[in-house]
Amino acid sequence: MDKTSRKTVIALKAKLHESEMRSKLSGFLTNVLIITSVYVLGLDYFRAFINETGATTNASLGLLIFGNVVLIIMALKARIPLKTYGITTNNLKPALWDALWMSTLVCGFLTLVKWGLVTYVVKYQAFPVFDAFNLFNVPKSDDPVMMLVLYIFLYCLFCPLQELLFRGFIQGSCEAFLKGRNVAVSANVIGTGLFAISHLHAVPLLAIGVIPLSVLWGIMFTRSKSIIGCSLSHIIIGFWGIFILGFEVLSTA
Repeated sequence: MDKTSRKTVIALKAKLHESEMRSKLSGFLTNVLIITSVYVLGLDYFRAFINETGATTNASLGLLIFGNVVLIIMALKARIPLKTYGITTNNLKPALWDALWMSTLVCGFLTLVKWGLVTYVVKYQAFPVFDAFNLFNVPKSDDPVMMLVLYIFLYCLFCPLQELLFRGFIQGSCEAFLKGRNVAVSANVIGTGLFAISHLHAVPLLAIGVIPLSVLWGIMFTRSKSIIGCSLSHIIIGFWGIFILGFEVLSTA
């Protein structure tokens, strides 16, 4: 076989592999959207339970665990590399660095926003800038410290699972499947839109507030191709905004 023929065979094999992978990804992406729809509709179905108990994180966590486990099994069965969805330690240091410096800037900005609200908006002047004691309207308990630790633990578990679904499976699948210009932007928009919709069950205003954060985490995912950085940033910003600044309580005032 001459050199030209070998190049032709290699090119044909590459195209065949790409075609097979795109076929797998199209089926998997369909399953991702179905699972995401079940997640969002499930949260809406449990709205009454969530409103009555305040167990937003608990309800979301159960659905997220179920959805992510199903999708991981589907990905393994389809023999799609898990690194496609950011399940990798590649680019770990850049991912962690991005998470730390970007999150620091966002936390500083959120602090300024909270200070501005409690200083200049009459409705919020009764609230302190740092309001770590009213988070999530934690139910009365004989051991409030343990209850608080439990909420923080669940939230730290919840964030990576959310990032795996919306950044890993949704945005990652779209980045791998879509073609043309600005694929990363389109994938980020799709992931962000679904991420915002998934927050409508809690506080509608929250669905709007998470949009710029979701875009930021989508950028982190595109830069590192890993869910580690955006998961860490999600935990840091969420912890600061909810547990330290008390935006969860402020949004229901």
